[in-house]
Amino acid sequence: MSVTTYLRSQHFTRTPSAIEPVTVEEARRQLRIDHTDDDDDLALMISEARLDCETRLGDVSLVTAACIDYFDRFEDPMELHWSPVPSITSLTYVDSDGVTKTLAATYYELGTQLSLGHVRLKYGKSWPTTRDYPDVVAVTYSAGFGVAASSVPKCIKRWILARVAWLYANRDGEEYPWGRFDSILTPYRIVRVFA
Repeated sequence: MSVTTYLRSQHFTRTPSAIEPVTVEEARRQLRIDHTDDDDDLALMISEARLDCETRLGDVSLVTAACIDYFDRFEDPMELHWSPVPSITSLTYVDSDGVTKTLAATYYELGTQLSLGHVRLKYGKSWPTTRDYPDVVAVTYSAGFGVAASSVPKCIKRWILARVAWLYANRDGEEYPWGRFDSILTPYRIVRVFA
């Protein structure tokens, strides 16, 4: 049995989309609220529920966001932190002379294994030589189900709405109780195996 070892990013950034997967209006409908007095609170609860959902899923970005992962070297393959990954925007590196360069897309491609995106070298190509820095390679990519809230799977949206309803009903900070309801997220959960 062959095991592939992936180089994981040293650190990463993400600029989340300004669009949430559910709207305040959808939350009002879920809660059967017929006024707008609590809209600001609902908006905060939606953001909190989305962040919690993305974390529970294993750092899955729901609505497409811009991401950058930094690596300390080139290696084949390089695992990207956020999922799902529809595309790589660019790959830059600091060469042995200390010059930052953009690597042509003819050298690498996007691969997916176990729902995780990774950058891999194209057949017959080789990685360039780099400086010895902790952030010498930067991969800029998009991660998410799509640019619109409608791209997010319905059961994930349902979980977020249920979480918002729970937050709304329990504003005193009561412990979040239900693990069984979390099972609707299982088909979208990313499991990383660390060797």
